[in-house]
Amino acid sequence: MPTAPKKPSPAFATRSRSSRNSPRRAGPSPWRSYPQYAKATQTRSAIVRRSHVSWRGWRAGSPARALPSAPRRSGRISRSTSRTRSTATGPCSSGMGAFACASWPNGRVGRAWRPHRASAAERRKGGLVRVGVVSPHFRNHSVWNAIVKGWFQKLDPTRFALEAFHLGFDHDGETAFARSHAAHFEEGARGLYQWAQAIVDRRPDVLVYPEIGMFPMTVRLASLRLAPVQVTTWGHPETSGLATIDYYLSAQDMEPADGQAHYTERLVTLPHLGCSYQPTQIAPADPGLAELDSASDAPVFVCPGVPFKYAPQHDQVLPGIARALGRCRFVFFRHGSGELSNKLRRRLELAFARDGLDFGDFGVFVPWLDRPSFYGLLQRADVLLDTIGFSGFNTAMQAVESALPIVTVEGRFLRGRLASGILKRMRLQELVASSPEEYVAVATRLARDGEYRKSIRGRIEAGRHILFDDDAPIRAMETFLAEARPAT
Repeated sequence: MPTAPKKPSPAFATRSRSSRNSPRRAGPSPWRSYPQYAKATQTRSAIVRRSHVSWRGWRAGSPARALPSAPRRSGRISRSTSRTRSTATGPCSSGMGAFACASWPNGRVGRAWRPHRASAAERRKGGLVRVGVVSPHFRNHSVWNAIVKGWFQKLDPTRFALEAFHLGFDHDGETAFARSHAAHFEEGARGLYQWAQAIVDRRPDVLVYPEIGMFPMTVRLASLRLAPVQVTTWGHPETSGLATIDYYLSAQDMEPADGQAHYTERLVTLPHLGCSYQPTQIAPADPGLAELDSASDAPVFVCPGVPFKYAPQHDQVLPGIARALGRCRFVFFRHGSGELSNKLRRRLELAFARDGLDFGDFGVFVPWLDRPSFYGLLQRADVLLDTIGFSGFNTAMQAVESALPIVTVEGRFLRGRLASGILKRMRLQELVASSPEEYVAVATRLARDGEYRKSIRGRIEAGRHILFDDDAPIRAMETFLAEARPAT
């Protein structure tokens, strides 16, 4: 069994106070000497230019703009990327900027792990297939609820040993569920080197990252080769851009025909929605929203997306619905500290003002609701408006559980096709718009025509059973896990 050095190399050591406070060394930056980094940056930049809007552009309150272009010269790191370097754990950055760091074989952790890469090159023969799942979300979280929980419930324990590496710090009943269903459950506060060592010590045949991009430690670990086969999936619905990730598990009903062009990984589409989703079966409670009592006769649109999912280029959609109806209510949710929500509100106020409307007459931001209260709101509402360009999966499934009509625009990429995949599977294509203008028209019809809305509710109730407790994606995933080999 391979083991890491007993002591970290000096590259891991915390810098002395004098070195931390000393001015930066003059001369050419040593970070410019890694041609593989430049190649990975160029690959990622090409995909971003082809398929993505800048993450900065998705943040509420800022206009969309392109990510920095690939460096003109091989090995040269753009200024915006170099700002995200980490001094303690090597040159992999946190957040979305880390996508550019690729596998970092010449980084500090990469250099220390080079002797162990050969041991990760081959799968064991015979016995259970060891599947490591690396995530901070073994808890009540959208990634766990939509994707991961079904693996722990339904993967055949006589063929697969699921080993969980819980990077996060939050625990709840779902954490206990994962622990009780895992062959091995690893947790605790650790650094990058210690987590990498813990994973290698378990010798997984396949290492699965349910998402890459939402948690810094996940990105850093995914940048290393710790298992023969390394996989990610659509917990964060974008390519990782990492040379160390071999496969991307997605869903047949949500990928476009040219989906492979959007990934640096080899795309594998599992049947239907690509997951075995369990209905929550939560009893709804009165949300207690006085803001809605004052306009009880107005159609209620639930806008459940977190603020960063609302792209500025679509701000005029809601004023278009309000102008067509004359009277309605849009319910948003205050998120976290409220800063992003406040920015989104200011943007919407400007958008409504451009159409001669007062956002305060139509929109309301309410506190984040617990699950029973949220389901109570869904039962009271008339329509759920999916976020355009960055769709919501869990919120759409929760709306389906409540038989609430959903309106969405089908995007070009996976992240804009989650709700449309759900609706098309239920044969409700008429709720899937092809443009923002059609989105306004569909939403307006649902709000105005009570009989039509009632018929849609009935069709959702009759067809939603095919979305839940689906074994087909699990059986296909078992075949994949048993047969997958390092991608070439």
